[in-house]
Amino acid sequence: MAQSEFWSFRSTPLGIDKQVGAQFLSMAMDVTEQVRNITNLQKLKDNLQAEVSQKTQELEERVQMLERFHAATIKRELRIKELRDEIALLKGQNK
Repeated sequence: MAQSEFWSFRSTPLGIDKQVGAQFLSMAMDVTEQVRNITNLQKLKDNLQAEVSQKTQELEERVQMLERFHAATIKRELRIKELRDEIALLKGQNK
């Protein structure tokens, strides 16, 4: 399959000559490489955005897991303190 080529054309009027008529300076420039580079950059950007979204989702899941672990740990520590206070109270009653 043949690859497409991309060209940029520009014309600038130079003026009007009585003998020749309107005169223009025209230029054509091959911009195929620039178009390919832009296309490749867009693909890379899209891939990067997808990766960032995926990593963000993974991090959010890990944060939720750590928050659940933290909440469970705090509950456990509070329960241990309650039990220690209760043991101290019971020891105090036995004296």
